[in-house]
Amino acid sequence: MFKVSRSDLVTYEHVASATPDLLDWPTGLGAPTVDKNGEPIDLLSLPLAQRVDRVIDLSAGERPDITGHQMLWWVQNDRGNVHERSNAPPLGIETHVSAFAYNVPGPLGNTTFYRFKLFYKGEEPATDTYFGVFSDPDLGNFDDDPRGQARARQEGFSNGPGLVVRIFAYRLATRKGPVLRPNLPDRFRDKTTTEQHVNPATTWGPRGPPGDAGRYTSGASIRTVEPEPAAGTMAH
Repeated sequence: MFKVSRSDLVTYEHVASATPDLLDWPTGLGAPTVDKNGEPIDLLSLPLAQRVDRVIDLSAGERPDITGHQMLWWVQNDRGNVHERSNAPPLGIETHVSAFAYNVPGPLGNTTFYRFKLFYKGEEPATDTYFGVFSDPDLGNFDDDPRGQARARQEGFSNGPGLVVRIFAYRLATRKGPVLRPNLPDRFRDKTTTEQHVNPATTWGPRGPPGDAGRYTSGASIRTVEPEPAAGTMAH
């Protein structure tokens, strides 16, 4: 995982002193980088061996393409280890994730954003594909958090009973769906569902046959939904 902050850039531009985070920004692996003209740098078409050690070239005018005041970036894939939740073989999915936040007061300063770029490297065609994010908010006791969804806003939420809701609250929202070809039917676009999971662990989360994950992400297994709290009572 790599980290860079807006303050790293300010320091470099003013005193020409680069922090280790800035020097190590992995442009060759795909970390968001722009050239001296502000154009994105994309080296992913090169063989990995030719770019794996390629870091940002600050002297050539390259800069991290930062969103927010601080951004983390990492790569993950499903090739390694045992898939205990799905009990399925690897799909061949590689994900580049940018996580960023803003150092400002108010709801925006209490929000973290995540941008995912997915690369399919499997051998079989990927059809009827759904993407999902698994989230396990524990607010106070882990086994008594009401969870639900605000479908009109494509948001899931959780808040701990008996707690100060204004402080102990959590929302997960999809702000933009997959970027797809313009001629695809509407049924493929920005369709979001939020599934509610409850303990015990034997029934919690998409654990079991591979088809279970598909039912969760497609909304085919939607269960009881808690009512949404009144507007203005929860932090974003």
